[in-house]
Amino acid sequence: MIQPPNFAKDAVPTPRGWVNPKTGELLVSRKIKQSDIDAFFGSWVEETKNEGPVFLVEDDIAEIEVIDAPVFTSMTKAQLLTYADEIGMDIDPSITKREIIAILER
Repeated sequence: MIQPPNFAKDAVPTPRGWVNPKTGELLVSRKIKQSDIDAFFGSWVEETKNEGPVFLVEDDIAEIEVIDAPVFTSMTKAQLLTYADEIGMDIDPSITKREIIAILER
């Protein structure tokens, strides 16, 4: 069974990748098979399939800016420090990569 990324335990799978359920932000871009998504959600998927389509009224849809979040584990320490600087975080460069990731994930 598929598992959400370590840095986002509440992420949900979609055909385009792992998404933050609150913001719609794409956290990890990768194709996920529908059968894996169905298995992830379990019986909830079977129950909702029988309810028919859901139609949204344009007024009900809020605009959400989707920004791809970096996958910190695939970044080098230098890239992590650069990213932290870009978002206005002052991180001590003498700490380990793991410690930097922990700070950025907060």
